[in-house]
Amino acid sequence: INMSVILNYIKLVNTELIKYVNLLNINPQSYVIIFPPKVDKSKINEMVKDGLFPTISGLAPAITIFVLLSVFRYLLQKILLKPFALRCMTLRYAKYNKNELIESEFPANKKIIKEEHIKSFSKNNGISEDVVNKYIRSRKNNEIIDKKVVKFIEALWRFCFYLTFTIVGIRVLLYPTVAKWISNEYYLWNEWPYHETSDLMNIYYHVELGSYLHQLLWTESSRSDSVEMILHHFVTLCLIFASYLTNFTRIGTYIMLIHDPADIFLELAKVLNYTSKGKGHQWLKLYTDILFGIFAVVFFITRLVIYPRYIVFGLFYYAVPIFTLNFIGAYIWIILLLSLQLLHIFWFYLILRMVYRLVTTGVEKDERSDDEDVIEDDVPVTHKKTN
Repeated sequence: INMSVILNYIKLVNTELIKYVNLLNINPQSYVIIFPPKVDKSKINEMVKDGLFPTISGLAPAITIFVLLSVFRYLLQKILLKPFALRCMTLRYAKYNKNELIESEFPANKKIIKEEHIKSFSKNNGISEDVVNKYIRSRKNNEIIDKKVVKFIEALWRFCFYLTFTIVGIRVLLYPTVAKWISNEYYLWNEWPYHETSDLMNIYYHVELGSYLHQLLWTESSRSDSVEMILHHFVTLCLIFASYLTNFTRIGTYIMLIHDPADIFLELAKVLNYTSKGKGHQWLKLYTDILFGIFAVVFFITRLVIYPRYIVFGLFYYAVPIFTLNFIGAYIWIILLLSLQLLHIFWFYLILRMVYRLVTTGVEKDERSDDEDVIEDDVPVTHKKTN
């Protein structure tokens, strides 16, 4: 990674945005209610002048990353990702000419189509029942293929995201030297909020914040845990934003580092799972199951062992005795960090359900998603009238 080029770019963008957005000039002393009373404001102001203390303006490049990612994804999806998804899943769109008469009588949002309705329509308009059935089937299949393609692209895109996050996190916190607060959690809290934030840590925050803002913009596939996912994004953005502005960047980077690796295996497993359903790709199912098993283990270790042991435990064992609870910021942090832990427990419950299916029947479907198969030519598209 050429960090010098990235740093120069960030500084340029940061300078230009600050010129036009006065909100970005807010000084940390404007929100000191989230700091302990004993904090030395003058020392914070000096660190701000020296560029060692985070400010709102420091997050400006994340907006640029958010916009660039959205544009890049749109173009990449049209040019490369959609054709790649169709090829991997061996899917092909049905070709048919749009028939306004059939569309007006049987709109795409019509859930139930009765056989008697098609017969009546065909007789009154001189169109054979086979033509009407084939038209509706082709349209429905294309809708199903669209959903499958969206899921494939979403999983592939997230895989690239989390892989990038992990590489950046390793570069910032583990290579070439291990950050002292990684090897000893005491330094996560000691001498806060006077921790110096390096340029590499700023880059880490820009990439993560810009990416999560981007993910909120793009509509996700239908899933049963959509509320929890939105809540997760919201909590994550609040943690990133709050940890940056309060200079809890050591905590923030630590959390980001341990959260991203598990999702690499999950998203790659999804990609292979979707691909394995394509003609001639069934052999990939074994690798899907292996990757999902690795994901479950990594998820458990990072989010149900490391996170509560070094973050939640440290919050009460180190932070509370050092800073006490006589300021608003303490309660904000407790709520955010514990909310994240509750989400971890909820998702691990879903993971255990999927592991059970993996052991018994194999993972054929994401527990959180709705899925449909393409309708075969000999399968009727109608619902017969029942007594």
